[in-house]
Formats: sequence, structure tokens, C-alpha cells
Amino acid sequence: MKKYIFSGILWAIVQFGFSQTVSIKGTITDTLNKQQLEHVVVNILFNKDSVLYKFTRSNE
Repeated sequence: MKKYIFSGILWAIVQFGFSQTVSIKGTITDTLNKQQLEHVVVNILFNKDSVLYKFTRSNE
């Protein structure tokens, strides 16, 4: 029984240890007027089924 508990704890530590963080940086530009846009909503969707993953507003 202790072997299974130890294996579960070890598995959890490995999973959290290999987790990754992602950041996206860039500028949002209006292609018609060639101006940078402020306070634009940016959405991240899952590629497989287009379900919303996260969203945020851009800075100034």
C-alpha cells in the first residue's frame, strides 16, 4: 500500500515539475490605417475544436 502512495506522490511531483508556462508578445496593428491598436481583446482558442481557452485585453 505504501508503494502505491509513494508512486502517486512521485507522479504528482513529476507532473508539476514539468509544467510549462506560455507567454505571447507582439503588437496589434490596424492593416487599413497602419496604426497600433490599444485595449484590444485577444482570444486563445483550442485548435482542435475552437473552444475558448483564455482571453485578455492588450495594453496601451
